[in-house]
Amino acid sequence: IKELQETEQLKDEERGYLGISCEDVTLEENAIYNIPIGVYVTEVAKGGGADKAGIVAGDVIVAVNGTKVETRASLQSRINSKKIGTKVTITFLRAKGGVYEEHEVEVELKGSDSLDSIGGEEESQGDEAPNYGDYYDDYDDFYNDFFDFYYNN
Repeated sequence: IKELQETEQLKDEERGYLGISCEDVTLEENAIYNIPIGVYVTEVAKGGGADKAGIVAGDVIVAVNGTKVETRASLQSRINSKKIGTKVTITFLRAKGGVYEEHEVEVELKGSDSLDSIGGEEESQGDEAPNYGDYYDDYDDFYNDFFDFYYNN
């Protein structure tokens, strides 16, 4: 209720962004590969808020300001309802030696221009993914990132 009371109606140019590309972790992926339920970071925009806070591709975001997030939609609604320059606390899990460790960082939200490097040609890892702003739907990247971690660790 408190969060809804603090939610503002923002114009697009006022809206804050983490600066990530992400995918939901499904129950099936959780069961098969033991990826925690949350929002899997597939790419981080160089110089964006997440990048400056130390979030990297492969992290799984599980909370914003202490409120649990399990889907990309819930993450976006919590972040995009805040103004550029707002600081939010992001709780994420990072795999280390096959085990996910919890981390918490403060991220200063940036404008939509901070997303320019996501999905762009010079930042892509062989894909020609279009830039849809705050994410792009490329499941191959999700699985490739995971398999690289799973089979190489």
